Amino acid sequence: MLKYFDISGKNDYRAKWQLLLWSVLPLFIICYLLAFKKTFTTISEFHNNKEKVQLSLLRKDSVAIYDSKLDAVNGWKKQYMLDSAVMDAHVIATMNLSCNELGLNFKEYKPLGLSVQNVWTRKVVVQGDFKSILKLVYELEQVSKICRIASLDFQKKKTGSGHDFELDCGFYVQNVIKK
Repeated sequence: MLKYFDISGKNDYRAKWQLLLWSVLPLFIICYLLAFKKTFTTISEFHNNKEKVQLSLLRKDSVAIYDSKLDAVNGWKKQYMLDSAVMDAHVIATMNLSCNELGLNFKEYKPLGLSVQNVWTRKVVVQGDFKSILKLVYELEQVSKICRIASLDFQKKKTGSGHDFELDCGFYVQNVIKK
């Protein structure tokens, strides 16, 4: 059976208080649950933000390391370009002309630096047949006398088709730098 309360009627103080209690109690419960929900949300956001800060610090460190290494590599490239432009213009031009005359492919040039004894060393890689490579070495050391060949490194590689081979020769070119 339903109990009917008449608010406007003449109820005693205790009945009004009981009616008020049952109408306010759900509001208190709802507010209490919402407060807990907000608290739990705040705590989870705190933990998520803490993890994000740690990740961002790690990323910042990684980016700083990457930037420093990139700056170092760019500095080396710049130094190699300056060194090769100043010290190797004549040598590279002569080698390139000789390679074209002998039918060789000038593949790579890499300066290796200046030693304590003021010897400027570069690594040069050419591609072609064995006789032409030996003619190039003879022309550079004996005919033109523009450099000294320190060592040779021959590598036989298969071409893309798989049936033919190509010969790569890496040699170290040296010059004494006078101060």
